[in-house]
Amino acid sequence: MTSQSDLFAGTAPWYRRFRPPYAPEAFQHVIDAFRLDGTGRLIDLGCGPGILAVPLSAHVESVLGVDPDEGMLAEAEIYAAEEGRSNITWRTGRAEEISPALGRVRCAGFGQSLHWM
Repeated sequence: MTSQSDLFAGTAPWYRRFRPPYAPEAFQHVIDAFRLDGTGRLIDLGCGPGILAVPLSAHVESVLGVDPDEGMLAEAEIYAAEEGRSNITWRTGRAEEISPALGRVRCAGFGQSLHWM
């Protein structure tokens, strides 16, 4: 039986390549709705390979990407580097493990990970 922690083991390199992307209008809606103006902090829970975190990092001061799969975070780091985004911190963990100690965030995102939370 597969545990939830290794459920996606080995799939990370394929996510950005084969998972359907979000429409540019979806990103623009988030930017407009949350008035992302280059300030504040965003947290992306279940961030996977950074599909939300990397593009949105251009519209906030900093991003924290959280995912339980280290392979996903490794792919997220590659993606961020390819895009020249250095304002993102990646952290291994689950959304249920976050605490107020992380500090304030302006916006929290879940993307396609919401059903796992």
